[in-house]
Amino acid sequence: MASQFPIDRTHSLLMWTIPAVLIWLLFLPSKPLRYSPFWFLRILFFGIAGYFNVLYLSRLKEVYAKLSEEELSQYKDFPKWILFWLVFCLVYAVIRRIMEIILSKETWVQKFLLEMGVLWSPFVKTEKQVKRRGALLRSIVFTILFLIVLAVAATGFYLMYNFPNMDIEAVEFTVRFANKNNYSSEVMMTALLIAGGVLVAGVIFFIMAYRREQASVLKKQDFKKTAMIECETNQISALHKLLPLLVIGITGTGILVKTLNFGQFLRYRLHPSTMYEEHYVQPTPDIIHFPEDKKNLIYIFMESYENTYTSIENGGNQTTDYMPELIKLADDNLYFSNREGHGGQSVFFPTVAYTMASSVAQTSGIPLTTAVGNPRQSLLGNPVYTNILSSAVRLEDVLHDAGYNQLFATGSDSTFGGYNTYVAQYENDELFDANIAKKGDFLSREPEGPWGVEDCLLFPVVKDKVRELAKKDAPFAVTAYTIDTHSYEHGFRCENCDSSIKDDFIASVECSNRIVSEFVHWLENEPYGDDTVVIVVGDHLADIKAKELRWADDGYVRTTYNCFIHAQKTPVNRNNRIFTTMDMFPTTLSALGVTIDGDRLGLGTDLFSATPTLCEEMGTEEFLEQVQMRSYYYNAHFWQPIELPRNVYNSHT
Repeated sequence: MASQFPIDRTHSLLMWTIPAVLIWLLFLPSKPLRYSPFWFLRILFFGIAGYFNVLYLSRLKEVYAKLSEEELSQYKDFPKWILFWLVFCLVYAVIRRIMEIILSKETWVQKFLLEMGVLWSPFVKTEKQVKRRGALLRSIVFTILFLIVLAVAATGFYLMYNFPNMDIEAVEFTVRFANKNNYSSEVMMTALLIAGGVLVAGVIFFIMAYRREQASVLKKQDFKKTAMIECETNQISALHKLLPLLVIGITGTGILVKTLNFGQFLRYRLHPSTMYEEHYVQPTPDIIHFPEDKKNLIYIFMESYENTYTSIENGGNQTTDYMPELIKLADDNLYFSNREGHGGQSVFFPTVAYTMASSVAQTSGIPLTTAVGNPRQSLLGNPVYTNILSSAVRLEDVLHDAGYNQLFATGSDSTFGGYNTYVAQYENDELFDANIAKKGDFLSREPEGPWGVEDCLLFPVVKDKVRELAKKDAPFAVTAYTIDTHSYEHGFRCENCDSSIKDDFIASVECSNRIVSEFVHWLENEPYGDDTVVIVVGDHLADIKAKELRWADDGYVRTTYNCFIHAQKTPVNRNNRIFTTMDMFPTTLSALGVTIDGDRLGLGTDLFSATPTLCEEMGTEEFLEQVQMRSYYYNAHFWQPIELPRNVYNSHT
């Protein structure tokens, strides 16, 4: 679940122009044009292709101009663009083969072409191939190089098209944790298709390379002298052979590096910061004070949920309000905003900007940095790192020590992203996920969602679980996740979605709005409803998948949704706040009525207090610089293995 950052227009333009250049280079003549019997065909091919290329661009000009940078990078006509060039290449190959047959011997067709001026040269040139020693080995070497650079390029284009803002932190995290468990079948299928495509291209390239590695002998027939002249052409240079590989490799690597923000990642890793030594506040029992009357907690993470989906009048960016129930819920209760009126969290960076990273930040007050310390441990994986941030103090630890029973409910497979290694670490805590749901008699029907259990099936189960927890003689804390608005699949349209909304993503946004609001209203009618604090938050910004939505145009600042219901405190100032996901850790406890000495936990600040957040204190730019730099404190304290179950508050003391 990718991070969200702007894409510059140059990056987007490259995606449209590079395929044409690459395909042209792949079909580059294997010998100088003057030696080729197909000089006329080659000029004609690239001339016509270029002409239609310009026409196609002009037809797309108006649409292209209206697309935002994010939409441009994922524009669905991009595959058609590549297909356009491939069709021309296929036509070229067919015509060339026909010409080879025609020119192989003197025929009336050949004479007709001469008379028409198509073959204006006094010589009709034909060619044959002569095997050279070492051609096979050289062809294999060139093919291996081609496969390597093509794999890099294909990966770069795939990530740019599907996850245009994916950061290397998220990729490394997925490789380290997600690949050890069940992985999304769609992602795996896509990977297999890419691999298959690369292999097919490799076979084609090998055939082309082997033919080019053979010596070419031109036969020039002079009809006036009725003489046949044979001469061996100069072999193409190594640069000529490597030029397509170099361009593909450099382009693919450039796209991959830019898509993954590798330059920024490397710069931050080479410059350590002392931010944790100076600002991190260790959560300990002596600074966290619960009230005598402890309130229940229900914390709902809404996948990719933004204030962007509401109307302009409500602080969103749409002409139609697609989240009216949630907006009313916020109006009737409490929310924190980066502006006057509806708003939310406006500061994002890679290590908090995908679902698992956001979950960690909101429940521990620190980002999920995976590339830590020794690169051999980081990139190749260390067997002792079986639990995510095993020695960091989490909200679960604090609530467990306070006597809470806890439930973590998600409609996806909890092993994806290692979520099952981060939560439910105590005997009285329960984890409910898609695997458990499918094994037991929990659901009213078979799930159809791409990630497992869709929201309309999950929340009835959560209701039953809440009722069970409420019967116990202890406060409870429930964490639940929505999933239908996951933007990689363009949103999931369930049976409850509004059929009048044509775009699947928008339909899932509006549907999740109703499902969560209905759940909150159900809770208010329960006997324990008034004693339960409900917090609803968007986990991160969405990848842009819905063309019908207006996104970050006209200077609009995208923010995630938040709402606090039955909060036990009144904020000193809830408007014009600059905050991150990490501030939710102490703010959640404060909403329960907890008093925090100093108003800070981790790198987060209690938004109910008058204490400025680190973003407000340091300035956003300085904060983003420092929090993304390498930290020796982070490496030494949060990734150290401990024996499970975790010991409350002494995780790294």
